Amino acid sequence: EPALLFDGRGGHDGAWACRLALEPRLILEVRNRAADPSQVMKPIDAVVARRRVAGGPGGTGVAVLCAYEAFAPRSRPSANACEILALEVDGAVAFPVGGPPVAAGRSGIVERAALDLARRGPLAAAPAGPALAAGPPRTSLGREAYLGAVSRVKAHIARGDVYQANLTQRFDAPFDADPWALYRAIAKASPAPRSAYVEVPGLALASASPEMFV
Repeated sequence: EPALLFDGRGGHDGAWACRLALEPRLILEVRNRAADPSQVMKPIDAVVARRRVAGGPGGTGVAVLCAYEAFAPRSRPSANACEILALEVDGAVAFPVGGPPVAAGRSGIVERAALDLARRGPLAAAPAGPALAAGPPRTSLGREAYLGAVSRVKAHIARGDVYQANLTQRFDAPFDADPWALYRAIAKASPAPRSAYVEVPGLALASASPEMFV
């Protein structure tokens, strides 16, 4: 089943509140898109517009996740399994620092879950085994390609096209352990003001982000 946790306990005044969604529903999933990127926002806009009409208490709504590649033009589908997810949340429990859990929702299940989580805490479940990669990482940009990209960036800077650039590469490694255990290990080792954990069938995201963008 889908799971969604926003976890800002390792942050500062700008951190988001620790909030656990209760039984979120997967309402939009875009995989292997090969369409014009200008069309990407249309299904998201439709989801948000419907939810805005439906309303709901604070702490509920729609959470949308977009991969970096979701807005890039391409002539063939992406290699990534999933580019966009939207989860609808009708019940949530917030964990204020130094205070009792606060429930938001329309049914008794929200209050019961809040009482249960007040006793156990949002991260009480024990990790299921070690959260380690099962093999060495692979990079999307080899050494020669990376050095060539650095040279191109320096040339753009010299021409005055840009004054800084974010030159990134992707690292992939096989992983066959419990993704929730991975998130708990990351959150313990590097608490961040905007950590998040999301899991749907076929995809899990364990993020420890210090920035507004995840």
